[in-house]
Amino acid sequence: MYFYESAKLVSAKEFFYCSVALGRLSLMNYLTNIGSFRKEMVKDDYALFSLAAKKGDIAVINRLIAILPVAEVAVMIRAQNYRVFTNAAANGHLKVMNFLMTKLPDEAVAMAVAEEYSAFSSAAANGHLGVMERLMELLPGDVTAMIRAEEYVSFWAAAKNGYLDVLTCLRDLLPDEVGDMIRSQEYSVFCTAAANGSIEIIEWLVMLLPDELTEMIRAEEYGAFCNAVENGNIEVMEWLMALLPEEVPEMIRASRYSAFILAAKGGYLDIINRLIMILPLEVENMCAEMDYAAFRLAAEGGHLDMMKLLMELLPCKAREMIAAENYHAFWIAAHHDHLIVMEYLSRYSPGDASKMVRAENYQALHYAFKNGNLKALEALIQLLPEHCDDEDTLEERTGFLARLDKFKIDQDQRRGLLKALNFALTKKFGEELKSDGFEYHCCAGDEVDVFIHDVPPVALARQGIFARTPEKKVFVNREVSSCLIL
Repeated sequence: MYFYESAKLVSAKEFFYCSVALGRLSLMNYLTNIGSFRKEMVKDDYALFSLAAKKGDIAVINRLIAILPVAEVAVMIRAQNYRVFTNAAANGHLKVMNFLMTKLPDEAVAMAVAEEYSAFSSAAANGHLGVMERLMELLPGDVTAMIRAEEYVSFWAAAKNGYLDVLTCLRDLLPDEVGDMIRSQEYSVFCTAAANGSIEIIEWLVMLLPDELTEMIRAEEYGAFCNAVENGNIEVMEWLMALLPEEVPEMIRASRYSAFILAAKGGYLDIINRLIMILPLEVENMCAEMDYAAFRLAAEGGHLDMMKLLMELLPCKAREMIAAENYHAFWIAAHHDHLIVMEYLSRYSPGDASKMVRAENYQALHYAFKNGNLKALEALIQLLPEHCDDEDTLEERTGFLARLDKFKIDQDQRRGLLKALNFALTKKFGEELKSDGFEYHCCAGDEVDVFIHDVPPVALARQGIFARTPEKKVFVNREVSSCLIL
């Protein structure tokens, strides 16, 4: 069953989820009457019911429950170890939690205890003190166990998300264990607060354990410093350096210059310049670490300004950066649709452009096709030489295109991409690959004339267009048939 909305074909399943997410009872009633709603209800461990609990709409929950037999309602609440209850707690929906407990009063405790008190830790992670208090009222004898669960995960999660009021509550509930909460997993709560950029929480943690400040900063190989850099929190970074100035060089060198590499990955030019200013004599080491990881990760993020800066720092190594890890910067940029990066790299080193396209078995072309980036497809094909050479064999080209069949993409999208690919091939090599519906007519000069059913055409080489039939046979231009195993 399908519906039309805004000129788009929308499945019934999408309507079911939209009706629940938006609380549209009238639409739910209509969908229920046409009979498919109950099928969707039981799919994926009652995901629709779980979605309703997240939204906190009691009216929608009641409507969903009315669809199912009473016995199945209990099964729905118990699904995935009371996941629906945990979802309600995580989103601060006390009314939903109480409603679920009234439906299965004998299992209220089991709901709260499930998955190592997951409802409690989820509420703490999202700053829902009211929910935490309700759970502690339900299980007054388990309060200590709730806080200790999974190595004080509630304390860690509250720090991660910046909820100082929750942290204060947990400290007041177990004042004798606050040191253990902070020290747990190598001061991970301190490192996490640094990642979040919360100086207020960092200062609060230091106030509680002032004699362990150095250990906190050193933990996990200066993990707090690296986390602050990775998330662009320069204020926290400067604060940490000011607390332990004599160890700043070691902070930057830690884990093979991770701070420098992470700053490049995030495109944080201000942080990169600050690190360079501190260790100017180690710039080459920072750039070259892990086979120019900083440059490659900047390309992955599409941070062209960062890439240019790194190349300017070491101009004699610029081409080495581009070629590192088999032109990783180029094809990873293709993976993330950063066409501007790909164009810049191919212009900077035009002599290597075709190698960039061919790297890792035409990985850049694969990603362009998979992402549906028509401009990238055409641009990449234009970078290929017109004839195969010793390094660019026919088997490599045809092997690349054969793999396009494996991408799970919409058939309409596939058809459009193949048309674009055909256009680019024709423009570059003068070969035409005609298509009509799901039948593709492949020609290679006067040599071959083949129809393929349900298999997209695979063609690239100037002298080597070939096709697979339903019988899995391969037809190629006779001039190159010896290159392929038929």
